[in-house]
Amino acid sequence: MNLSRSFVERTRCNPVIRVKKNLIAGLIVYATIALGTQSRGSDIRYTVTDLGTLGGPTSVPGAISEDGTVVGNAMVSQSSNHPFIYQGNGPMQDIGLLDPVHGIAGAALSVNSRGEVVGEADAAVGSAIVSHAFYYSGSGPPVDLTPGTQQSLALWINDNSQVVGSVTTGPNTYDGMLWNIGGATIDLGTTFLPTAINNNGLMAGIATGTQHAAFSNLSSGSITDLGTFGGSKSQVNAISNTGLAVGFADTPTTSHAFLYDSNTGVLTDLGNPVSPLFYSNAADVNDFGVVVGGYQTDAAWDDAGFIYTKADGMRNLNNLIDQSAGWNITGTGGINDAGQIVGSGYGPNGFHAVLLTPVVPEPSSLLLLCVAGIGLMATRAAARLIKHIRDSRFQIRGFRRAGAPDHVFTTVVR
Repeated sequence: MNLSRSFVERTRCNPVIRVKKNLIAGLIVYATIALGTQSRGSDIRYTVTDLGTLGGPTSVPGAISEDGTVVGNAMVSQSSNHPFIYQGNGPMQDIGLLDPVHGIAGAALSVNSRGEVVGEADAAVGSAIVSHAFYYSGSGPPVDLTPGTQQSLALWINDNSQVVGSVTTGPNTYDGMLWNIGGATIDLGTTFLPTAINNNGLMAGIATGTQHAAFSNLSSGSITDLGTFGGSKSQVNAISNTGLAVGFADTPTTSHAFLYDSNTGVLTDLGNPVSPLFYSNAADVNDFGVVVGGYQTDAAWDDAGFIYTKADGMRNLNNLIDQSAGWNITGTGGINDAGQIVGSGYGPNGFHAVLLTPVVPEPSSLLLLCVAGIGLMATRAAARLIKHIRDSRFQIRGFRRAGAPDHVFTTVVR
């Protein structure tokens, strides 16, 4: 989203320039977004970039930032996996563990636009090795957010350096946590366990009393329970800065991906394109409402990564890539506002994290669309467009990490 953000900053201070001089620029931004993933139809295609590993056989994505930085975890040997960060053209960099001598496992789960990363990594507590929430500033070693405690987990960091997660306080008991990096740490208690927080401070997670997906207002302490699709549990995996949340909710027979709009209170069952009896799980949503995740494709429990838009529904990402390259995308970890998707799958070199990048149309095609658009869009429409841009700002978590809280799903390769 860097292109649209910089465009807004340049035009915000001068309404005359904003409306007249930047009409074409606005159309180009619109066309670029529309021809990315936001409103294109079934013609969208992606290139696949293998992100590699840290020397071991596999890697798994955790999240992607607005500038395309990817984090996750990758094996450094047959018995150890570390959190990683992948920037630009790579290569993948090892973030390290909280106890690099005795620890063997860690995973980076979220990254913000500043390049700050959070996740979980092995730490020493007395003579024991325990998985702890960590914060990584972009340089130096990771920092333990809960030294001396039992197990803890950091799931999300927003652009204000606010981190949410949980701390184990006893047998099967957990407290939700909000860490303000460089500021106060807030214990949210046991009634709400946050899994995500957007740049506006809106938190989403789980209401522990019902084990349902929920929203929480920090200032009032109120909790909004999102319910299920007739089953017992639900969970939020991600939240956008426009108040959209995604995750999974149980049905009477399985669980389905959902999209929730906190502005309207509408909870939408995204279903499964193969069978309503098969599961699906939404991993992330961008500010335009484009959802990615994974779903069950057959009775043998095979998986595929998906992209969902309101116009086209849920589509198999394997149908949107060059299949001759030999990739089978089985899940996704995140999507940014530029439409880049981070996922995982089986390829020529094994099971690796991958970056899916939307194919940008040729400049001549884009120019033709912009010229045609100039004849259709009036100055008022351009102003509305700019306001829209200004106002907008799976891995399938089906594998429960050994020893992790029951409410949290992560993917850590052992």
